[in-house]
Amino acid sequence: LKFKSFDLITYLALFNMRENIDSLLNLKTIHLDFSECPQLDEEDFEYLAKILSGLTNLEKIFLNVSHHSALNDDLFKLLIKSLKNLSSLTEISLNLTDCQSLTEEVFTYLFDTLSQIPELSHLSINASNCKNVSDSAIKMLNNCLMLLPEIVKVELHFENCIEISDKAITDLMHEI
Repeated sequence: LKFKSFDLITYLALFNMRENIDSLLNLKTIHLDFSECPQLDEEDFEYLAKILSGLTNLEKIFLNVSHHSALNDDLFKLLIKSLKNLSSLTEISLNLTDCQSLTEEVFTYLFDTLSQIPELSHLSINASNCKNVSDSAIKMLNNCLMLLPEIVKVELHFENCIEISDKAITDLMHEI
């Protein structure tokens, strides 16, 4: 059985994927929603990163880890690093709402990694209520977008990110 896309992958599906990894190799689109999976731990995130890095035909990824208290910089970097191998990616959507333990450093790493995905044309990031995102991350995002020749759609949500100034957002909007 070869899957072309999933509408939703839950914790149980991730657990079952361990035994059916070969069936995922031709995926073009994947939706991963772990927003209500507090039982995910470090081992699960490491395994997810391993799975993602092997999906070389993947064109679209939708990842929702909002409200996930176990997601820290190291674990999120593993997930981000797995995207580097996916040269066919054209669309990325990340929902990081209320991921309070993510720091400025991981957002810088994220934007640096995204700038290395040349076919990326659609980018959506929701980092609302991530208290550690600041102006320097927005500047790095701006730099990232300038390096993506195929980018045509950008959707950003940074509501209640108190370290981001209005000026940083205004500067970003002028550059896009």
